[in-house]
Amino acid sequence: MEQESTVLYKEIDRIIRIVYKELSFNDHLYQSTIYDKSSLSQIDECFDLSSTSLRTTIKNKYLLLYPNNYNTNDLDFILNLVTQQLLDKYDSSNALYLIFLVTDSIICQGIEGIYIHFDDLLEWDGLINKVDIKLFIAAYLVSNHVNNDTNLLTSTLNHNNKRLYDIFKRIGLSENHMHLKASGYITDINWYSFIKCSLFAVNDYADFVRTEGVYATLVKSDKNVSEKVHFILKFKVIRLILEAKLAKYPLSDFDWIDIIMQVLLSDDMLQTIIEIRHLVDLEILLEEFKDAWSDFDNKGDVTNYASSELHFLKKMMILLSTDRNLEYHKVFLFIFNLYICGMTDLKFQFVQDNLGMGFAKFKEKEDNKSWFIQDKKSKEDVIRSVFHKYYCERYVKRIEFRIGPEETPDDYLKELSRMIRLNKKEHQLAESRMKKQGLETPAEIQFGLIIHFIKTLGISGETTVKTEETKRERIEHQTNILLETLVKINELSLVSEVDSFKHRILGIDTANYELENRPTLYSLYFRKIRQLAENSESLYATYHVGEEFSTLSNGIRAVDEVLTFCDYRSNDRLGHALALGINVADYYETKRKKVMCSIGDYLDDLVWMYSVLIEDNQYKEDSNLLFLKKEYTKYNHLLFDQSNLVSFADYFNFYFLRGDCPDAHIEYNEQMSYKKVCRQFEYKLNYKNQWHESAFMNDKARNLFLNYSFSEAFRNKFDQSIGMVVTPVFIHCLENVQQIIKRKVLKMRVFIESNPTSNKKISYVDQYIKLPSLNLNRKHIEDNNETRVFNLPISINTDDSSIFQTNLVNEYSLIASALIREGYNEESVYDYIESLAVASNIHSFVKH
Repeated sequence: MEQESTVLYKEIDRIIRIVYKELSFNDHLYQSTIYDKSSLSQIDECFDLSSTSLRTTIKNKYLLLYPNNYNTNDLDFILNLVTQQLLDKYDSSNALYLIFLVTDSIICQGIEGIYIHFDDLLEWDGLINKVDIKLFIAAYLVSNHVNNDTNLLTSTLNHNNKRLYDIFKRIGLSENHMHLKASGYITDINWYSFIKCSLFAVNDYADFVRTEGVYATLVKSDKNVSEKVHFILKFKVIRLILEAKLAKYPLSDFDWIDIIMQVLLSDDMLQTIIEIRHLVDLEILLEEFKDAWSDFDNKGDVTNYASSELHFLKKMMILLSTDRNLEYHKVFLFIFNLYICGMTDLKFQFVQDNLGMGFAKFKEKEDNKSWFIQDKKSKEDVIRSVFHKYYCERYVKRIEFRIGPEETPDDYLKELSRMIRLNKKEHQLAESRMKKQGLETPAEIQFGLIIHFIKTLGISGETTVKTEETKRERIEHQTNILLETLVKINELSLVSEVDSFKHRILGIDTANYELENRPTLYSLYFRKIRQLAENSESLYATYHVGEEFSTLSNGIRAVDEVLTFCDYRSNDRLGHALALGINVADYYETKRKKVMCSIGDYLDDLVWMYSVLIEDNQYKEDSNLLFLKKEYTKYNHLLFDQSNLVSFADYFNFYFLRGDCPDAHIEYNEQMSYKKVCRQFEYKLNYKNQWHESAFMNDKARNLFLNYSFSEAFRNKFDQSIGMVVTPVFIHCLENVQQIIKRKVLKMRVFIESNPTSNKKISYVDQYIKLPSLNLNRKHIEDNNETRVFNLPISINTDDSSIFQTNLVNEYSLIASALIREGYNEESVYDYIESLAVASNIHSFVKH
């Protein structure tokens, strides 16, 4: 039986997904007999895997979601086997015990607490992306009578691969790519804040539902919004009823069932809340809970946000595991199952799961991760929780925190002061906590800030030219504030004995939407900061790029544009750069051999690929160059009038002016020499590029650039969509170009920030073993050969650890697990992981 259980839990995750995620709160409610009979007599069948109705629903959903694995007979066999195991082990076939069956198979108890078998780490990653991780932890604690749960409050569990932990301890880890306000325990704090919200905060719930990215597929009509608010109210009342039952609130089973029936049958929850018989009692109860929450808030322990939910789930499972013969049991079992469905539905509005792909889907979660967090203390606890989480991880020594631009220099200094204070506070708490546990006390984490400019989408109805003008004005202002801050920090260091702000701002970055924000738009400000900040604080550069693109050639070009236009130097970095590691032929096979982008982007890709190939001596006379010119001639009439076609050479020059400041071209006087132009405009021109002088001195190219910058008619044509079948020659060209750009990255000594879970969930890959970063660096796990003659330096990072339910140790471990499962030699994998950890420390902008 144990062997069967071990195999089966790998199938159970899909059933759990269907029961608690694909079938919604309302699906289960409407499929019950309540509405037909206004009775709870058969309510226990609604989540019963023995039920023919539920089985039929599960099978239909399964075949729709996973059409390539099993047929109906196979699913009947699996459901029979699972149901029998539940009956044998738990004397119940209720779906809730699927959670118990999984935890009894995958979670173990060790000296330092509970952990996951390393061999099951990839399955565990799948499970916690289907329902809340706390359900599994609570089930294990109940099933195994574990009372000490103080170390179970992060988004991951430890595993039992001691070899990996020895590497992390010996080498130490650096976090080189993370976003401050999307890490720590922010999703737990947001959930806690949501649970605290009043039942009568109907307008807030409506605003939440209407928020872009929340229930993204829902048409936000008044009717649909009202129905979602009705669900939220029903969910919150169920939570309140369950809390009241746990608190042994003095109501008879009959009264509880009466209230529950009114709630479940209600089609106007607000009115039901007002009219319910025990309304006064429930209001008093709610106030009692608020008093308890107030006591909790004053304790100042950031783990309590997570523990409040974990303890609730644990107590409910204990309640439902005992007294099964009592009248109320099946009713509370049903509404607790409904609660899990509702919790899954709501929580995954803040957390990124494994379903779907694309940056826009991630942004839905990233934008709403803190929607319910309103009070000052909770907002500060978000920052505290980040430090707490890293100290609990124990192996992270250096962290670069990404934050958005501040409004004033004083705002930067206040944020730095707060972070220094919170780091010291959490370090002291970590020292005390680990001494009590007999663990080695940690050193204080070294940290610095990366200021990332936000790449925004255009405003609906606003023209492209106007949008870019607005963006330039905003970035110019933010750049000037940052430069003023660096000067102020430098001045403070000269007059203060304690220069705690010195070297705290480490570098600059861009983040968010990539599609409407070419690197050429931001390159001017990167050059300005790099050149003007040198007298105060020398800053590094990193850039989110090659993560989202309309077609792969656009993505690889974006990476090269950062290198070419943004004054990149040795030891700078690229964030993600997935485009460099994606197999070109496989990508276009996935895209059904289609190139889909704008006509302007396609022409840009052609001249850019030409420039890359011609710079490489082995392609000087290559037939690929002729193809690119012919392809340009084939399509340039879509952008230019037939009577005024632009030559390949002129368009080539126009492309290499793209990183310039448009105003400099307006101010240019033709009597000025190129050298004088460069001296006068400095960072406003990308004069360090080898093609820039010939491009700038080309009148046609300059006029094209001015049209591109200021003519809405030209930009409308430029942005027109185009789709075509990709040719083998195009793929061959791009494969060669991709290899050249990778060599360029290596030669420039630019490093790449890899974020495994983020990259998997946002890109089109569906397994860790297929991650593009594994194609960029295979040191130790594969001998160099003709197809891989070099390894790019990469680091492993978390990106947004709370949204992606991970931590830094987990990221390394998932990569190791995927490689070992794929059949790579274990010793080679450990050498590989160690080399990545060493590289992350070397790449860190945080210096001793």
